[in-house]
Amino acid sequence: MSRDTTNPFHFGPPLERISEVAHALKVIGDELDRDERFRSLVDGINITESRQTFYNVAMKLFGDGNFNWGRVVALFYFAYRLVVKESIEEYFGATAVQVVGIFLTGLLLSIVLVVLRR
Repeated sequence: MSRDTTNPFHFGPPLERISEVAHALKVIGDELDRDERFRSLVDGINITESRQTFYNVAMKLFGDGNFNWGRVVALFYFAYRLVVKESIEEYFGATAVQVVGIFLTGLLLSIVLVVLRR
């Protein structure tokens, strides 16, 4: 690993490069968050069917055999939008716990897909 001489506690790529990567990720995340078409699709989902919807979306997303981190991030974002939607409508009621479970399922699914992809 290279050492950044401007920061005695930083090991790895120079901080400028890390800043560039972080900026690119911010731009991508902000673009995804501003995507009105996607947001309206999520808003149209019946939250009583959120678990099955999440599973179906995950299977369709990776069903073509193509796996990449962009899709994993998109799935996490989709799970996040479901949590936000349900939390707003249920004000952190019991069903919000179910959606958190869906998010964790998405995490596990992503890990399994990574392992299977290798």
